[in-house]
Amino acid sequence: MVLGVNLYVQSAGTRARIERGLSKGLHTDVKIGRVSFMPWYGLRISAIERTDTGDGNTVRVEAISLKLRLWRLIRHDLVIKQL
Repeated sequence: MVLGVNLYVQSAGTRARIERGLSKGLHTDVKIGRVSFMPWYGLRISAIERTDTGDGNTVRVEAISLKLRLWRLIRHDLVIKQL
């Protein structure tokens, strides 16, 4: 099951939805690097970048972990329980 979830969250469509959701929540465009899922830490997103700071600087977060409702993610509805 974990392999299937990882393939799903690493797919281009799901990654794009995660980027759109983060961009909407942070009110700025962001790009993400690697995405993975493990039951003990949830969804882990590495290398989150915001490059449109207006002053030419780049803001980068190395990694973030999210506890989420897995079945809602599979139904294309990302619900974050803990950040």
